[in-house]
Amino acid sequence: MKSILLFLLMVLPTLVSAQELAKKGRSADEIVPQGTDYIKAEGDLNKDGLSDLVVYAQPVLAIYFANASGIYEQWKQYKEILPIDEEGDDFMIDIVLTVTARGTLMIHVGSFASAGTSDMGHNSYVYRFQNGDFYKIGEEQHSQSRMTGEAETISTNYLTHKRQVLKENVFDDTIKPKEKWTTIPKQPLKKLGEDFLEY
Repeated sequence: MKSILLFLLMVLPTLVSAQELAKKGRSADEIVPQGTDYIKAEGDLNKDGLSDLVVYAQPVLAIYFANASGIYEQWKQYKEILPIDEEGDDFMIDIVLTVTARGTLMIHVGSFASAGTSDMGHNSYVYRFQNGDFYKIGEEQHSQSRMTGEAETISTNYLTHKRQVLKENVFDDTIKPKEKWTTIPKQPLKKLGEDFLEY
């Protein structure tokens, strides 16, 4: 019981400080509390010709739109929609943010276990700002065995309603990849924050 309380006392201050992102600032350094680790991506998300900002300071993901005076203003923040990376654990989470040249937001969530399993993988989620919000227009799920090289990639396009499943062996070029395309049912696009982004 004492060890659990000690752990919470060590972790909670970090989580609380990460939630207190500034509502505006000229840079990510001004927005994120000093001493808090974060990752960021920049690019024009809302097609107004200005470079916007996306910040992830565990466990908060926040989106900031730029104004003409060079200030980033927080549009929305999302709490605990991404897996938490626990320090000192054998299981590691890797999160990468990217804003593409077309203005779509890509959130890459990877996992790696140094013990207990030989499996590794990552999921990539693609969001586009439209109709006043960010909607998921595509995703890719990749899993791979470090022992055998067997890998599977599932790519889904929610705009064309097509899904590709690719099975291959990344260690052996003589094994021919197997590819299968299917049509998925048409459904309303999900908004960012409506589901947990798994690895």
